[in-house]
This record gives sequence, C-alpha cells and structure tokens, in this order.
Amino acid sequence: MSTLAAVPDLAYAAPQKGGVGGVDTFQLLRRWQEYLAVSGRCNATTRQQYRRYMVAFLADVLGDPANGHLSGIRDVTEDEVIAYIAAKDPRGGMRRQTLKALHSFYTWAERRREMSNVVLALPLPREKYGRAPTLEREERLLLFAAAERIDPRARPAMELMYATGARMGSLVALEAEDVFTAPSG
Repeated sequence: MSTLAAVPDLAYAAPQKGGVGGVDTFQLLRRWQEYLAVSGRCNATTRQQYRRYMVAFLADVLGDPANGHLSGIRDVTEDEVIAYIAAKDPRGGMRRQTLKALHSFYTWAERRREMSNVVLALPLPREKYGRAPTLEREERLLLFAAAERIDPRARPAMELMYATGARMGSLVALEAEDVFTAPSG
C-alpha cells in the first residue's frame, strides 16, 4: 500500500514530537505550507504535491518511534534522505520532485533556525528531456484536417493550442473577457 494513501493530508496525520523544544513535526510542515502559500513561491498544485511528497517521506523515513525508528523530522540525517531518494525510480519525475520538496522545506526550516539543512548538499538532477519534438507543416495540416472531420470546432482549438503551447484545460477555461484583441487600423 502506498504511503500517500495511508497519510493523505497533513491535517489528518498523527502528530509526532521530536527535536528542539518538542515542536510537532507536522506543525512545522503546516507552517512551511503556510509560508509557501503567502510567499507566492509556488502555486496551489505545487504546494499540494510538495505536501504529499513530504508526508510520504516522513511516513517512510520516520516510521514508528515505538519500534526504534526516528521520533521527528529533526532526527533525519543526510544518509537517510539519500537512501530514501535512491529508492525512487530514477526514470520518472518522482525522484526530482521529492528532492525539490525536501530542498524547499529544509531551506525554509534552516532560514528560520528550526533545524539544519540535511539536503542542501544533494544536487537536484537536471531534466533530461531536451527540446520538444515538433510537427512538420504537412503533418500539422493532416492533424488539423483530421480534427476538423471529427468536429468542425476542433480545428481552431487545435491550431490555437499548437500556436500558443496551451493545454486543453487552459483552453477550456478561457472566457471571452480573457482574450485581448488589438485595435484594428
């Protein structure tokens, strides 16, 4: 069973005491999430993903203190972070995204003098995708013609998406007042 399913949200996670002054580990995470929300450093979706990655990390690394596991996030060492990240599949984005969430949290916590940064020395892996493939002119025309045969409204939508790089969700969410038209003349 995935740890994400076991602990879906910080609001419902069992608090774990640990570290200086017995500050609640999940309270520290809540304060970090509030900081991210007001600082404008990332959008709501990224904050939600970071929260999930951090909760999964804590569930896997901290474990159960009754069984001799760590009692709080301040007890986590660099070696434990490395072992956790190394266990992630290197092919997908999970390793990079988890490391980005850890970097964000530990950098924030260190700036606030809550704890030392155990992930600062770990480099973020670079994305390996390179330039996105593009369609040749003939391929684009065939794609647009096929879309038009399915639904006449699909061709202009596909052309707009291709020309702007917009995704379907962004296109669907457009309102008439979102479109700026330059004055003619």
